Amino acid sequence: MSAETPAIPAEVEEEGNKIATERLVFFSDAVIAIAITLLALELPVPDGATTAKAWESFRGDFGDYLAFLISFIVIANAWFAHHWLYRYVQRVHRRVAGINMAWLLTIVVTPFATRVLVGDETAFPMAFTLYAGIQAASQLAFVAIIVTIRRDHLTAAEVPPGTFNRGITRSLAMAIVFLISIPIAYRTHWAFALWALNGYFGRLIGMGLARRRKG
Repeated sequence: MSAETPAIPAEVEEEGNKIATERLVFFSDAVIAIAITLLALELPVPDGATTAKAWESFRGDFGDYLAFLISFIVIANAWFAHHWLYRYVQRVHRRVAGINMAWLLTIVVTPFATRVLVGDETAFPMAFTLYAGIQAASQLAFVAIIVTIRRDHLTAAEVPPGTFNRGITRSLAMAIVFLISIPIAYRTHWAFALWALNGYFGRLIGMGLARRRKG
């Protein structure tokens, strides 16, 4: 008869869970930092022997700078959301780590999608579809992380009621806006202006879900 596996002391298991969670967060922070840095490395340098020509070059590459700013905001918001979520998490398991890695994949490819979007090699509708599709996938992956963490009770007991519902609503709203903007891109290059409605659309979805719960 084989000997029974000795039980792991509660304090040892708790410390192991804490270390595993911190490693996942630190790794995610590092990946996000690299991705956001890569955005700046692709920015064109204004070319011109005089100030007037340099400004003309800057204006000619304005689309590149605007795309950089949008992608910077997108990745920064992703980091803020990740930071917000994991402050409530006490432990993680392999499933959460796997979904988190899928989410990080969408962050890593964002600089590439940005280069495609501002380049001349790919038709704008196709480049826009790639970029918006990646961002929608990122939001849906983040929803999957939240749902898994909540379902498997990986959080601290003192999580305020409704906290995760708000996070899910916000991410779903952003995913929907990104997806809706794709067909608009086949009509106009200003389709990305729709992304500014993310906050408003999130509030609408939140109000709808609140009414549904009350009903």
